[in-house]
Amino acid sequence: MLPVEVIAQFLPGMNQSQVGMHMEETFREFVLRNPPNVDELDFLKYEHISGDKTLLVFMTECGICSFTRLMVDIDYLEETVDMYNREYQPAGENMWTVKREEYEYIVSLDQSEWLFTVTVRLKGGDGMTE
Repeated sequence: MLPVEVIAQFLPGMNQSQVGMHMEETFREFVLRNPPNVDELDFLKYEHISGDKTLLVFMTECGICSFTRLMVDIDYLEETVDMYNREYQPAGENMWTVKREEYEYIVSLDQSEWLFTVTVRLKGGDGMTE
């Protein structure tokens, strides 16, 4: 069974407070590292206690999550892609769409030699891009 910590993080659209509450309630295995100063709120960095997963939560100037990047050890790749193919709507190679409440998300996966990265963005962007 795929650990819940590898499941895509549907945080885009949330403000910093909502992100913090969601992570504390749902992903307790992730710890906020080096919290930024209020003036430097470009991204939040969460590390999994196992050390094999890191989540970056990128924030807009207004303090809203614009996208997330989950970096995961390559050992979880096959089961992650299989789960995404089962649970999410395919939208291209290593890309899926997901509807959660009022938001629709684009989930994309990029692979390198030692890890893979899952990026989650709001579909259509609403001005929230990198």
